[in-house]
Amino acid sequence: MKNESMVEVDLAGYGINCSVTVPAEMFFELLHIIPEMIDRIGFEDSEKQYFAMLAKIKSQYQSMPSLRWGDMDEDTEVFLRMCQMIAVLGSYLHDIALKLSGDGIADYMTQVGGINVTKQVEAGLIPVEQFH
Repeated sequence: MKNESMVEVDLAGYGINCSVTVPAEMFFELLHIIPEMIDRIGFEDSEKQYFAMLAKIKSQYQSMPSLRWGDMDEDTEVFLRMCQMIAVLGSYLHDIALKLSGDGIADYMTQVGGINVTKQVEAGLIPVEQFH
């Protein structure tokens, strides 16, 4: 996975003072499948699962040995997968803005059919202050 594009997902908007780094492909795949999952499971059950995972992440994040995808144990992998789910579910269920960063992430998003970030910034649709 060393040559794979990675994305850093900031979880501050969820009351969690950390960011996790995961494969971009995996994260953006979740963005595509979560709406179907919400439709299939239903809004109420999706909400219940969201809050249960969020509580678990809040109780575990400080004790995790790593917040970066790579050579890790199974518990860390499960934790990072939950963090991705929380970010995506929160964006759909509660309109929480996704805060993503990573080397080449704008190019990656363009390649997979995402927005052209440069054009969005130039058009004034995304504030330039979003990029540090």
